[in-house]
Parts: sequence; structure tokens; C-alpha cells
Amino acid sequence: MNKPSTRHRIEKEQKDFKFVSGLPNPEDYGIIAMPNWDTTVFQIEKSNRGFTLGFGKPCSKDDGWLDLTLYTSPKTKVVIKESKVKSSEERKTKKPKQMNYV
Repeated sequence: MNKPSTRHRIEKEQKDFKFVSGLPNPEDYGIIAMPNWDTTVFQIEKSNRGFTLGFGKPCSKDDGWLDLTLYTSPKTKVVIKESKVKSSEERKTKKPKQMNYV
């Protein structure tokens, strides 16, 4: 299973989080959400256009964040390419980090 992870800023008193992106079929991915304040997280909506999560308690911190991990089924490929460029010559041939859902 592929596990791309991202961190998202959450405003104080925010009650939900909407993630909009091209994603695989909703049956082909799962979501793990870990906020940095004491709350529960539940799924409101999930589609191939994104998803919306709700919080049991609104964000209580000025510097709130939510770590998201997307799990995909084995038949869905998520390609993550990273390059560590060390010289200007390598920079011409290396591609930047990218994430593609197929």
C-alpha cells in the first residue's frame, strides 16, 4: 500500500477540513487523520474529487495542524519521485518531487 502523507494548517475554532484533489475511486483509498489537539475526527464526505472531515471539538490551538495519510489499494499506483540535486549538471536531468495518482 502507498502512504503519501501531508500536514495541513487548521485555524483556531475550525470545525471541519476539506481536501480537494484528483483522487482514486473512493473505494480504492483510505484516510488516516491525526490532529494535534484533543478531538475526534469523522468522515463527512469522500469521493474521487476529495473528502471532507469533521472534528468532534473545534481546533483549540492557535497553531493547529492535521497530519493526513492516504492509503491506496494495491491496484492504485501512487508515484513519488524525489531528487537530491548536487550539481548544476544533475539539476538539468533530475525532475522535482511529484505525486501522481493513477
